Amino acid sequence: AEFDASLRLFRGAARGDATPANRLGQSSGLDGDPKAARIERELASGTYLIEVASYQDGQTGSFSLKVGRKQVEALPPIALTGGAKTETLPAGERAYSLLKLSDDSDVMINLASGAFAASLGLYRGTSVADTVFVDRNDDQFGGFVKDSRIVRTLRAGTYVIEVSAFGDKGAGSYVLEVSNS
Repeated sequence: AEFDASLRLFRGAARGDATPANRLGQSSGLDGDPKAARIERELASGTYLIEVASYQDGQTGSFSLKVGRKQVEALPPIALTGGAKTETLPAGERAYSLLKLSDDSDVMINLASGAFAASLGLYRGTSVADTVFVDRNDDQFGGFVKDSRIVRTLRAGTYVIEVSAFGDKGAGSYVLEVSNS
């Protein structure tokens, strides 16, 4: 793009569908480049609205938009107790884990990384394409801290945990742990 790009993805086909309740993803700036943005998300069959805008008022210019398919693997599970795992997050990507709760539970999800500013998302559903937003955290203690934490009472069911770098900027190793709070 010739301007500081902002990209948002919504469920629906009309401009009126571009509401926070229908927003499925957003991005501005990618790997330190303010003129690039990317959203990667598994989507169910349906119609979606993609909004391309300038991050700052008054900027205009041309842009290119690419929409493609990516092979998606089954989500790896994580256990409620003793469910700590160490992984590596590639630059500009997101990682997902599946949490299954047989009973209502008080849950604490910790995401720690010394390599990037960690952002943690929690969704109810069985796949990335079919989820309902539950919670998000990108600063465990407020202010600038690289770790993230979500503490909630969750109903029995299946949840998708999303790990990303804040603003999709950063990469490296992280530890994701789920326990009773």
